[in-house]
Amino acid sequence: MLITGYQSKLRMTVLSTTTARLELDSNNDGTYEATRDIPWSELLPF
Repeated sequence: MLITGYQSKLRMTVLSTTTARLELDSNNDGTYEATRDIPWSELLPF
């Protein structure tokens, strides 16, 4: 999934049934400056 903001992008990639990767392009230049692997429970707390 790609979420586009005014001058930034957030890309989310499914890595497994328990983990997703978030990548942030904070200035919309095509280079992702920050990457974080997180459990789905942080995104979808049930």
